Amino acid sequence: MNDAIDQDDTRQENEPSEHLFRSIVFAAVVGFGVVSFWRGVWYLWDVLVFPEPEQKLYSGLASAITGIVILSLMRTFFSVLAPPLERMNIR
Repeated sequence: MNDAIDQDDTRQENEPSEHLFRSIVFAAVVGFGVVSFWRGVWYLWDVLVFPEPEQKLYSGLASAITGIVILSLMRTFFSVLAPPLERMNIR
């Protein structure tokens, strides 16, 4: 009976570290996917809107203005100014 209890205690001790490892791997994979997606979106924006290399300034301005307009219409522009940690609920 004690062996069963000891094995259960050992499994419970390993589960938090396994959960942490899986969470870190999941976050890394999802983060890579999100960055790759947005890299592709911005590349397409640069190619389709202002394709000439000397027009990168115009592409950047168009991106910024488009983003400001969209966020303002959605009344979420304040989120641009907030640091990420300020918006988190840490318990």
